[in-house]
Amino acid sequence: MVRKYRWFIDFEREEEWLNDNLQKGYTLIAKNMFGVYHFVEMQNSMKILRLDFQRIKSAHNFESYKSQFEEVGWKHIDGKKGNSFHYWIKEKNGNDKILSDKQSFNSVYA
Repeated sequence: MVRKYRWFIDFEREEEWLNDNLQKGYTLIAKNMFGVYHFVEMQNSMKILRLDFQRIKSAHNFESYKSQFEEVGWKHIDGKKGNSFHYWIKEKNGNDKILSDKQSFNSVYA
């Protein structure tokens, strides 16, 4: 396992940095609130990582949120219920954006 320390203000730069690491063979497996990213070495040139910020208050809504994306191929790496960034990874297939509002999600995946 490899640990890297970084702080980001801009989530788009964070996502870009994580995808750069992914292309170099480092797959994110966890991140803590102190800016410590945990990676494993693994070739993943055909995968993409995305971030999504959500305010999820109940455990039921959190499970529903995760299952919605897992049904279309996204794997939840990290993120908790409450006000939190969520880290997702999947195989690239053209539908590589995170669409967290229901209407956008349904227009792409329904």
